[in-house]
Amino acid sequence: MHKKMTVLGLCLTTGLLLSGCISTQKMQFDRAFDPTAGDSRNVEVLDSANVKRSYKVIGIVEADAVADYGLNNVLSALKLEAKKMGGQAVIDVQRVPMYSKTFWDGLFPSGQRWSGKVITWE
Repeated sequence: MHKKMTVLGLCLTTGLLLSGCISTQKMQFDRAFDPTAGDSRNVEVLDSANVKRSYKVIGIVEADAVADYGLNNVLSALKLEAKKMGGQAVIDVQRVPMYSKTFWDGLFPSGQRWSGKVITWE
Protein backbone atom coordinates (compact mmCIF):
# COMPACT_ATOMS: atom_id res chain seq x y z
CA MET A 1 0.00 0.00 0.00
CA HIS A 2 2.80 2.42 0.93
CA LYS A 3 4.61 1.67 -2.35
CA LYS A 4 1.43 2.40 -4.38
CA MET A 5 0.98 5.74 -2.59
CA THR A 6 4.60 6.68 -3.27
CA VAL A 7 4.26 5.85 -6.97
CA LEU A 8 0.98 7.77 -7.15
CA GLY A 9 2.59 10.78 -5.44
CA LEU A 10 5.52 10.73 -7.86
CA CYS A 11 3.18 10.50 -10.85
CA LEU A 12 1.10 13.44 -9.64
CA THR A 13 4.18 15.54 -8.93
CA THR A 14 5.65 14.75 -12.35
CA GLY A 15 2.35 15.61 -14.03
CA LEU A 16 2.18 18.96 -12.28
CA LEU A 17 5.78 19.80 -13.18
CA LEU A 18 5.29 18.90 -16.83
CA SER A 19 1.98 20.68 -17.24
CA GLY A 20 2.09 24.24 -18.53
CA CYS A 21 1.87 26.83 -15.82
CA ILE A 22 2.71 30.48 -15.53
CA SER A 23 2.63 33.10 -12.81
CA THR A 24 2.69 36.83 -13.37
CA GLN A 25 3.70 39.84 -11.33
CA LYS A 26 3.47 43.56 -11.98
CA MET A 27 4.83 46.78 -10.56
CA GLN A 28 2.84 49.87 -11.47
CA PHE A 29 4.39 53.36 -11.40
CA ASP A 30 1.48 55.45 -12.71
CA ARG A 31 -2.31 55.01 -12.67
CA ALA A 32 -3.19 57.80 -15.08
CA PHE A 33 -4.77 55.57 -17.72
CA ASP A 34 -8.15 53.77 -17.64
CA PRO A 35 -7.41 50.01 -17.41
CA THR A 36 -10.96 49.01 -18.28
CA ALA A 37 -10.77 50.30 -21.85
CA GLY A 38 -10.13 47.84 -24.66
CA ASP A 39 -8.95 44.27 -24.89
CA SER A 40 -5.57 42.72 -24.04
CA ARG A 41 -5.32 41.52 -27.65
CA ASN A 42 -4.90 45.19 -28.60
CA VAL A 43 -1.78 45.56 -26.43
CA GLU A 44 1.27 45.64 -28.66
CA VAL A 45 4.65 44.01 -27.98
CA LEU A 46 7.41 46.22 -29.38
CA ASP A 47 11.15 46.85 -29.35
CA SER A 48 11.84 50.36 -28.02
CA ALA A 49 14.47 50.88 -30.73
CA ASN A 50 11.67 50.82 -33.32
CA VAL A 51 9.19 53.04 -31.44
CA LYS A 52 8.87 56.47 -33.04
CA ARG A 53 6.00 57.83 -30.90
CA SER A 54 6.32 59.47 -27.48
CA TYR A 55 5.43 57.15 -24.61
CA LYS A 56 5.43 56.97 -20.84
CA VAL A 57 6.55 53.91 -18.86
CA ILE A 58 3.81 53.14 -16.32
CA GLY A 59 5.15 49.87 -14.92
CA ILE A 60 6.87 46.53 -15.36
CA VAL A 61 5.30 43.12 -15.95
CA GLU A 62 6.94 39.76 -15.32
CA ALA A 63 5.92 36.21 -16.10
CA ASP A 64 7.57 33.08 -14.71
CA ALA A 65 6.88 30.07 -16.92
CA VAL A 66 8.02 26.48 -17.19
CA ALA A 67 10.75 26.08 -19.79
CA ASP A 68 8.51 24.76 -22.58
CA TYR A 69 5.43 26.95 -21.97
CA GLY A 70 5.59 28.68 -25.36
CA LEU A 71 6.27 32.23 -26.47
CA ASN A 72 2.67 33.00 -27.51
CA ASN A 73 1.33 31.96 -24.09
CA VAL A 74 3.94 34.04 -22.27
CA LEU A 75 3.28 37.12 -24.42
CA SER A 76 -0.47 36.73 -23.89
CA ALA A 77 0.08 36.66 -20.12
CA LEU A 78 2.31 39.75 -20.24
CA LYS A 79 -0.23 41.60 -22.40
CA LEU A 80 -3.09 40.69 -20.05
CA GLU A 81 -1.21 42.06 -17.02
CA ALA A 82 -0.22 45.17 -19.00
CA LYS A 83 -3.86 45.79 -19.92
CA LYS A 84 -4.89 45.42 -16.26
CA MET A 85 -2.43 48.23 -15.52
CA GLY A 86 -3.84 50.36 -18.33
CA GLY A 87 -0.94 49.79 -20.70
CA GLN A 88 -1.18 50.11 -24.45
CA ALA A 89 2.08 48.29 -25.25
CA VAL A 90 4.88 46.23 -23.71
CA ILE A 91 8.40 47.11 -24.79
CA ASP A 92 11.83 45.54 -24.38
CA VAL A 93 10.64 42.04 -23.48
CA GLN A 94 13.51 39.96 -22.10
CA ARG A 95 13.88 36.30 -21.14
CA VAL A 96 16.16 34.92 -18.43
CA PRO A 97 16.44 31.19 -17.65
CA MET A 98 15.66 30.20 -14.04
CA TYR A 99 17.27 27.29 -12.23
CA SER A 100 15.66 25.30 -9.45
CA LYS A 101 17.24 24.73 -6.06
CA THR A 102 17.39 20.95 -6.39
CA PHE A 103 19.91 18.21 -7.00
CA TRP A 104 19.87 19.18 -10.68
CA ASP A 105 20.51 22.85 -9.87
CA GLY A 106 22.78 24.37 -12.45
CA LEU A 107 22.34 21.56 -14.95
CA PHE A 108 19.02 22.33 -16.58
CA PRO A 109 16.85 25.46 -16.59
CA SER A 110 13.58 24.72 -14.80
CA GLY A 111 11.79 27.68 -16.29
CA GLN A 112 12.16 31.16 -17.61
CA ARG A 113 11.39 34.66 -16.39
CA TRP A 114 10.05 37.11 -18.96
CA SER A 115 9.81 40.83 -18.24
CA GLY A 116 8.91 44.00 -20.09
CA LYS A 117 8.10 47.66 -19.58
CA VAL A 118 4.45 48.67 -19.80
CA ILE A 119 3.83 51.93 -21.65
CA THR A 120 1.06 54.29 -22.70
CA TRP A 121 1.23 56.61 -25.66
CA GLU A 122 1.53 60.34 -24.93
